[in-house]
Amino acid sequence: MARDRLVMRRRDLRRDWLWLSLVLLIGLALRVWGADFGLPGLYHPDEGLVIRQALAFGAGILRPYSYSYSPFLSYILTALYGVYFLLGLLTGRFHNPSDFAILFFNNPTPFYLLARLTSAFFGVASILMAYVLSVRAYGGKVPIAALFVALSPALVLQAHYGLCDVPTSFLVLVALYALWLFTEEPTLRRLTLAGIATGLAIVMKYYVAWSLACSLIAAVVWVARQNHWSMKRLLGHAVWGSLMSVIAFLVISPFTVLDFRAFWTDVVLFALGIQVGYGLKFTEMLSYYATALTIEGLGLPLMIAALVGLVYALYRRRSADILLTSFVLPYLIVLIFQGRYQLNWIITPLPVLSILAALALDRLWHKVMATRQQWWPVSLILLAILVWPIASRAYQTSQRLSWPDTRSIARDWIEANIPSGAKILSDVLWTVPQLRQNRESLVRYLGERANAKDIEHRSDSTQVAYGQYARYQLAALDRYTGPTYDIVYIQHEWWKSDEYAADIEFYPVWGFFEGRVFSLDELRAQGFQYAVVSSLKYHQYLTEEGKRKWPSSYRLYSSLEEECRLVKVFEPDVGIAGPVIKLYDIWSEP
Repeated sequence: MARDRLVMRRRDLRRDWLWLSLVLLIGLALRVWGADFGLPGLYHPDEGLVIRQALAFGAGILRPYSYSYSPFLSYILTALYGVYFLLGLLTGRFHNPSDFAILFFNNPTPFYLLARLTSAFFGVASILMAYVLSVRAYGGKVPIAALFVALSPALVLQAHYGLCDVPTSFLVLVALYALWLFTEEPTLRRLTLAGIATGLAIVMKYYVAWSLACSLIAAVVWVARQNHWSMKRLLGHAVWGSLMSVIAFLVISPFTVLDFRAFWTDVVLFALGIQVGYGLKFTEMLSYYATALTIEGLGLPLMIAALVGLVYALYRRRSADILLTSFVLPYLIVLIFQGRYQLNWIITPLPVLSILAALALDRLWHKVMATRQQWWPVSLILLAILVWPIASRAYQTSQRLSWPDTRSIARDWIEANIPSGAKILSDVLWTVPQLRQNRESLVRYLGERANAKDIEHRSDSTQVAYGQYARYQLAALDRYTGPTYDIVYIQHEWWKSDEYAADIEFYPVWGFFEGRVFSLDELRAQGFQYAVVSSLKYHQYLTEEGKRKWPSSYRLYSSLEEECRLVKVFEPDVGIAGPVIKLYDIWSEP
C-alpha cells in the first residue's frame, strides 16, 4: 500500500511538472516575443529613466538623480551592463568606457533589450512563484494560478518594458510566501526572512509599502492569536519584522535617508501634486480600474472568479487567506482613491488575484469531482473557455509588439526624403519618429534642460551625472554619420487637468515639465519648415473638451490641419503597429 502511494505521488509530481513546464514555456514565449519592439527607437516614456540611472551607477555616481523610480532595478541592470562591458572589452567591441557610453546614444538596442529581458525573466519567475504559493498554501494539484499569471495580457505587456512593475509583482509573491511560511512555523528566523523579503519588495516599488505592511502585521496577529501570545510578544514580533524590512530597504537604497529631501520631493510631494493636478473623480477611477482588471488583467470570467475567491478567503480566514486579502484589499482601495490612473498600477495585485481566482475554481472543481468524477473532461473544456479571452489578448499583445512601428517607418522615410539640417517642430520624443538632432540643436536642447532643472544648484552627483550625459551625447553625435535636423519639441503639460491649472511646485530633477506650445505664426517667424505630430497627442486636443481645456494646443494642431500641406501620413494597419504620424510642410497650403 505504501509503495502504491509513493508511485502515485511520483506520478502526480511528474504530471505537475509537465504542466508547469508547459505553462512556463508559454509565459516565456509571450514575454520574449516582441521584446525588441521599436528598437533602436525608444517608444516608452519611462524606460530611459531606469536605464540611464543604471549607466550612471556604472560610471560611479551612486547617488540617484531621481527617486521617481526606485534604484533597485537600476542596480541590477548596472551589474548586467558591467558583464556586457567586460565581454565587449574581451571581444574588442569596446576599448574604453567612452566607447560603451557612446554606443548607448548611437544604438541603445542592447541596453534596452537587456532591461526588457530582465523584466521578462521576473515575469516568468512570477509564474513559478504563483504556482509555489498556491500549491503550498492551498494544496492545488494543477498549476491553474500559474496559467492565469502566464496569460494575463497586462502582465505580458508590462514584461516587455524595462521597468520595476513586473519585478515588484514577483517580489510581492516572495514576501507573501515568506510570511505564509512564518505562519506555518512562527520562528524568529522565518520572521526575519519574511521581513527581509518584504523590505526588498518595497524598495523595488515604494507604493506597495502600505499593502505589505498590512500583510506583515496580519501574519504576526494571526500567529499570535493561534498561539495565544501576550500583547508584549505580539508587539515584539511586529517590531522585529518591521525592523528587518527597514534594514533590507536601507541596505538596497541608503540614499533614501542620506538624500532624504530629494527622496521626499520625488516620491511624496510630486506624487501628491500629480494627483491633485489630475483631480479625477472616484467614479472615474473605479470605472477605469474595473475595466482594466476585467479586460487587460484577467478577463471578465476570471475576474469574477477572483472576486468569489476573495469573498471565500474572507469567509474562511486561514493564514494564506488572511495574507492575500490583507495585501490586495488595501492596495486596491488606495489605487481607486488616487487622482489619476495608469495601467501598470494593476500589475502588482494581478498574481494575487490570479491565486484567488484559482482558489475559487479549485474549490468548485473539487465539489463537482466529488460527485461526478467522470466529468473531468468537461472541467478542462470550461477552463479553456475561461482562459480563452486573456490567452487570445495576450497573444495579440505580443504579436503587435513584434510588428514594425509607424514611428520607425516614418523615421526612415523622413531621413530619405527630408534634407538634413531642416528645422522641424516635433511632438514629444517617444510619440514620434526619433530623428537625430544636429549639433546646434543638441547643444541648445541640453542647455535648456540644464537651465530648466536648475542643474547648477543641484547636488554634486546630479551635476556630474548631467555633465557626463551631455558630453557623451555630443561625442556620440560626432561619430554619427546619418542625417541630422534642427529639432524643437512641443512640451505638453500632461500633469495638469487643463491649461489653466496651477503648476506643480515640486517635481523630479530629471523630469521636463515646462509647457511649450507654439502658434503657426510663431513657427513661421522662427523659420520652422516641417512639423511632425502624433495621434498619441493630438487626439487629446482635437475635441470639444480639448478645445475647452487646452486652447493653445487645440489651435496649434487645428491650424496645422487647416493651413499647412500634409506631406505624408503613416498609419497603423494589419502588420503595422503604432500611432498615426503626420508630417506637415509649414509653409505650403493644403
